[in-house]
Amino acid sequence: MRRRSRAASRILLLIALVLGLAPAWIGTASGADDPPPRPEPVLLQAEDGTIGLAPALEILEDVAGTLDIAAVAGSGAFRPSSGRPPNFGYAPSVAWLRFRLARAPGAPADWMLAIGFPTLDRVTLYEPDGAGGWRRREGGDSVAARGTDETYRRPVFPITVPEGGPVELYVRVDSVSAKLLTADLFAPAALERQSMIELVVHSVYFGALGAIALFMAGAALALRDRVYGAYVVWIAVTLWTNSELLGYPRLLLWAFAPELTNISTLAASSAAVSTGLLFVAVFLDLGRVAPWLNRMCLAYVALPALSLTLFFLVDNRLGYRCHSMIALFAPVVLALVVVSRIAAGQREARMLFLAWVITLIGVALFQLRNLQVVPITPLTSYLHHLGTVIGMIAFAAAIAERFRRISDRADAELLRRETRLEAQIDQRVQAIARANRDLGRAADQHERARARLEAANDAKTAFLARVGRELRAPLDGIAAFATILRRQKLGPVRNPRYIEFAGYIDESSQHLRAIVDDMLGTASSTVDGVELAPTYVDARRLADASLMFVRGAAKAKDIALEVAIAEPMPTIIADFRAAKQMLINLAANAIKFTPRGGRVTLRMEADRTGGAAVAVEDTGIGMTEAELERALEPFGQVDPAQSADEHGTGLGLPMVRSLIEMHGGRLEARSTRGAGTIMRLVFPPLRAVA
Repeated sequence: MRRRSRAASRILLLIALVLGLAPAWIGTASGADDPPPRPEPVLLQAEDGTIGLAPALEILEDVAGTLDIAAVAGSGAFRPSSGRPPNFGYAPSVAWLRFRLARAPGAPADWMLAIGFPTLDRVTLYEPDGAGGWRRREGGDSVAARGTDETYRRPVFPITVPEGGPVELYVRVDSVSAKLLTADLFAPAALERQSMIELVVHSVYFGALGAIALFMAGAALALRDRVYGAYVVWIAVTLWTNSELLGYPRLLLWAFAPELTNISTLAASSAAVSTGLLFVAVFLDLGRVAPWLNRMCLAYVALPALSLTLFFLVDNRLGYRCHSMIALFAPVVLALVVVSRIAAGQREARMLFLAWVITLIGVALFQLRNLQVVPITPLTSYLHHLGTVIGMIAFAAAIAERFRRISDRADAELLRRETRLEAQIDQRVQAIARANRDLGRAADQHERARARLEAANDAKTAFLARVGRELRAPLDGIAAFATILRRQKLGPVRNPRYIEFAGYIDESSQHLRAIVDDMLGTASSTVDGVELAPTYVDARRLADASLMFVRGAAKAKDIALEVAIAEPMPTIIADFRAAKQMLINLAANAIKFTPRGGRVTLRMEADRTGGAAVAVEDTGIGMTEAELERALEPFGQVDPAQSADEHGTGLGLPMVRSLIEMHGGRLEARSTRGAGTIMRLVFPPLRAVA
């Protein structure tokens, strides 16, 4: 353990030396105490393609940000740059650049001037207009790219250099993000080549990261492992962050809304810090092996929200500076976590350190550059991009190794379980043999029980057929006598109400005769043999024809019988007799189980699915869920004690459900003990006409 602790201490010391001595290795920041004389003009030659302007730059810091071109033109306050690109960091001042260009005979007149990095907010170029004034043009990520001919990710300005004496140009830079003022001059063809090379390199870069992300996303979905999921989230956020730093979202996503560029860049960078720390915590399983380190990581994860808060509520530059400090110390926190786990002997920590060491150094140098601690160089600007690619490939390998070890442990555990399973199988085989013998005896008993049930079913069928035949003859007589009375075949009837009542008797007997015919046709509690005769059914006519049969029963129990038809109510396409039978059954059941003084409502409305709904609602005794299920079964009845004076066959609700299903609809039943019942017939859209 002591040896591991000494090794961890050495690693921490190495990281501190790298971060602490980086400025000495790379160079010092811009700005010297004894500035050299004013630089000579840059002489443009015919063979020139790309020219770095850093040695020719003069800089002026406008602390108040109030100077204009008239105040700075020809000013003696400019001082020469140190030969490196000027770095004003997050200073709240406005930076001015001045340089001179001269064109040699035969050299091209048209050039492209590229200023700074893609994250600069507003870059303004001033060049002489030939009439004693200045021509002004703007670029940067706060200037809308849509509607312009911008295709390069950095602020670029086309300029024309006259032959002969030097021309003096001024550049004003105002930016919330770090003011890193590189300046390059390109021949148009050279800029096109440079743009194409960068596009190819960045396409490979983002393509590689995207391919890794897609592969890991597939692994995360297949294995349902949170390490893969955390890794995919981190890669996605890193892609977002690096694309913002390289300037592509401004050209593609924020072309219409440049004000979102700074917000998106800061949010992406903050999310990259948080998701990176979360990935480390999940990869090392800190919640289980080192809770205190896990709490430290989670606490640091919340810090990037502070930079966003300062950005929105206090000052934009303060938010960026706060983020740089948080991002600068994030590698230190990660190094502390990783080295602590290396000292504890955790193998995954060593793989994590090897995978991320270049990325950590690159991120630290990147933030030190933004804070003006180290100068602008390719190393400080792009090392973290290179480290990201190397780190993610190494992470992928580390995760694959982790999966291999998990797979090996799973195989070993599977072998142990197979051994135990074989022993259990032997025991189960013997138990199954005994169970088979018991099942044989049970099968014999079941066969005998089935025979008894079939006999009982045959007896039930015969009983229903006999009852149907016994009912048919009286019904025929009732219908015949009602017809004689209604048609006054034996002489006139003085009171016309008798004729009306005779019509009711005739219609009721015909309806009941049709039910008996169905009963005789099926000789069971189902309606499988009933054939439908669909027709257009008016809601009001159906309600009147159905409730006519139950008004007497409702009046006898002093039950209010109400009809509510919503408008617009679609016309139902259904078998009129079947539809009437369903409503009669539902209404009769509702009246039967509703106490005196209650209410039964027939409600008709359009269903939300485009069909039609007919519901019978009552304020009766209601049912529990178990009782409702039993009531919907053939011959199923609710506890007779709940309605001792009412009896039935138990066929009403099953018949209703069968009839509505024959129409392609469904029966929705809802009931609460003591609060009533709602039986709702829902006809499908094909059986409803608006």
